[in-house]
Formats: sequence, C-alpha cells, structure tokens
Amino acid sequence: MRCQKAQRLISAHLDGELPPGKQAGLAAHLNHCAACAAELKTSQKTKEILTGMEWFTAPTGFSRRVMTRLDQTEPARPFFVPLWLRFAEVAVLLLAIGSGVIFGRLLSLPVRSTDMESTGLSLELFDPAPAGSLGGVYLAMLEDGHAQ
Repeated sequence: MRCQKAQRLISAHLDGELPPGKQAGLAAHLNHCAACAAELKTSQKTKEILTGMEWFTAPTGFSRRVMTRLDQTEPARPFFVPLWLRFAEVAVLLLAIGSGVIFGRLLSLPVRSTDMESTGLSLELFDPAPAGSLGGVYLAMLEDGHAQ
C-alpha cells in the first residue's frame, strides 16, 4: 500500500469504519512506514482533544444568520481559465481573422471586363450635386474627361 492511500484510510480507521481487509493492509503499512505511523498518532491526538472539548449550543438564530450571509455572497470564480478554453478562444480569433483576410481578398479582386461602360458608375444614378461640393467637382471632372 502506498502512503497516499494509507493516509486517506487513517480517518476511517480512527472512526472504526474500515473493513477488515483494508484494516489489515493499513496495519501492515503502518508497521513499515514511520511517516504514516506518525500521521496516525497525530490524528489520534487530535481526535482525543476534540472529543474532550466542552460542547456549547449556538445562540438562537445563528444558523439562519450564517446561511443568509452565505446566500448573499457571490460564488467563487475560478482563479485560472482551463487550458482548453484558452485554445478555443485563440482558435475562434484566428478563424475570424483568417476568414476576414480571405473574404477581403476575394471581394477586392479586380473585375476584368472589356466594356468600360460596365465598370464605371453611371451618372444617371446620382442626383445633381451642387457645383461647389466635392461630388459636384467629381462629376464635372468626369464630364470633361479629366478623371479616369
């Protein structure tokens, strides 16, 4: 028997809840392991001290006040985020960036057409713009043939 298993069985041994087969295995381990035997002695002493203590009754309403305070506290959040969750976050982020790059390149591919009229915007789509506005200047340039 290993020390870790023996130390888990010590409490059940002290309470008299250990089955006979495990009791014999624990006794054999305690005969050969000084550290576990010392742990058993410490646990026996602790049990003796606690059983010899005077019992007190709790004040009226004590348990209700404790339970109310427990209900009011926020649940503890884990200190660390599981490793798989971090990988999932990174994977989603990379997927979003990758799809943006791919679809951005697909949308920005030049349209190859021999018909110049089909690639430009028709002036019929626009309402007349004021002469001094940026749109008006652009339309005037298109009409004069300065813009390409």
